[in-house]
Amino acid sequence: MNKRFIGWVVFFFLLLSCVPIFVELKWFVAAKSMGIITVVSLSIALWIWRIQSARQAIGNKRVSINLNDQYWLNKHCSFYKKLSSKDKRVFEDRIGLFLADVNMYTENKHQLAKDECFSVAMSYVISSWSNSFSRSYGISKVCFSDNSDGQCEIKKIAEEYILYIDISLARAQTSYDDNNSSPLGQVWSSF
Repeated sequence: MNKRFIGWVVFFFLLLSCVPIFVELKWFVAAKSMGIITVVSLSIALWIWRIQSARQAIGNKRVSINLNDQYWLNKHCSFYKKLSSKDKRVFEDRIGLFLADVNMYTENKHQLAKDECFSVAMSYVISSWSNSFSRSYGISKVCFSDNSDGQCEIKKIAEEYILYIDISLARAQTSYDDNNSSPLGQVWSSF
């Protein structure tokens, strides 16, 4: 049990145990008062718990896609160009959520270009476009490697899945089509 709820549990237990004691002593007004206090305090506790759990369930805030990013998407992604304006917003939101939730880094700690991160996010969003969207991507990290020989592979390390991508694949990927047939796009078919 979560330690922060122990105080609430003890408080409600004491309130509820007072009600039968007061009834036995024929202190009916006190018993009714304890019952009312229990109901009101339980309602307040549930309301606080609901707000706190909603805040925790939100997860990472999505990365905002600005006008420059939209221009880049229009230039490099034929799939994006064909979408309606409503679907474009959904596409941008999904990319933003992916970028917020999945940690991307290089093995040698070099700075990643935004295009490289977008490449991975777009390939995921395109490959999962027809499915219902979920923030559980199957991976938690993407590691760009200089020595993967043009390969992509998924490794399980300490209960998490890490996608290793040859950084040249992300840099060479300049266009994203409807079938997402690039090596980067093929990675997601294994999920």
